[in-house]
Amino acid sequence: MPLEAPEAPPLLRRSFLTPVGELTALASDDGVVALEFGPRLERQLRRFAKHGPTVSVQQGNNRHLDAVAAWLKAYLAREFGREPYVKLDLRGTDFEKTVWQALRQIGAGHLTSYGHIAEVLPRNTSARAIGQAVGANPLSMLVPCHRVLGANGSLTGYSGGLSAKAWLLRHEGSLLL
Repeated sequence: MPLEAPEAPPLLRRSFLTPVGELTALASDDGVVALEFGPRLERQLRRFAKHGPTVSVQQGNNRHLDAVAAWLKAYLAREFGREPYVKLDLRGTDFEKTVWQALRQIGAGHLTSYGHIAEVLPRNTSARAIGQAVGANPLSMLVPCHRVLGANGSLTGYSGGLSAKAWLLRHEGSLLL
């Protein structure tokens, strides 16, 4: 008789109201796995199931969700670079994780393009592949994909919508519209 895999512990869920809308964070015992806008959360849960066991979600709190709350408070107070540390539990392909780590290097007030990220990654890859990995990012704001623009400097898709992306960039002082 085959042994069944042990059930993964549930992810804990906590929501936050922000000027750009409601964000929901999910955390495991190992770190934050998602910080998402509304309907994208279900999409991310389906993606997570591709990279590990299916997990349940329940309302709750842990030190990682407390860290998200503190980070959001500091970020919204424009304390860029002084936000508390948030441990992440990245769930994606190795390529996606590499792209997300590159995104984490983009400081508040700085912008880049998909093409530039493709140029600086250790492997030869296309801006289109970078765009797909950026689009799969489950950690809005914590992994700052809103700081990535199109090749011509235009605002491109964002999980919270283009108005949220524009607000975040104005908040950080990198968009003057």
